[in-house]
Amino acid sequence: DLFGFNSQMPQILQFMGIESAFLFRGVSRRLPTDFTWASPDGSRVFCHRFSEESGYCEFYASVRCPDRDRGLPLDVAAAAERAEKFLAARCGEGESQLCLVMDGSDHADLEPRLLELVDAINARLKGVKLRIGSLPEFVERRRAMQPSLPIVEGELREPAGAGTANWLIQNTLS
Repeated sequence: DLFGFNSQMPQILQFMGIESAFLFRGVSRRLPTDFTWASPDGSRVFCHRFSEESGYCEFYASVRCPDRDRGLPLDVAAAAERAEKFLAARCGEGESQLCLVMDGSDHADLEPRLLELVDAINARLKGVKLRIGSLPEFVERRRAMQPSLPIVEGELREPAGAGTANWLIQNTLS
């Protein structure tokens, strides 16, 4: 969640042995959801762009947070209903689709009933399955589905649309 990315970031990530990146601020809908980002030296990393609406904590914000915001413990049944609507809007339909939704963030507390919630959501879904996975697993599966990705070069410092959570804070250097 840097506030924009310099063009050498893929080079820096590659130098540190990092092959992929999940990006939020500075990256807007102008770019595809998945792309290969190239540095001027030719270093490349796989990138996944989070949505502008709630980015890296969208599932948490839409599904778990409404109870928390009211000072209540998680209502599993109500959260499962919210999740069903959220997943239909965010991920669409289709069994062959792989959709990443993020529950954790720097604003989210641990939820001891998370597995119970996942089971309740899956009981409501038809033809698809929600499961807890890892980011490296997502990258591996996404790359297999899309062996040829668009190549993006240069800085990623594009301001987001007005009213989104993805706004680029000016004069902030990260």
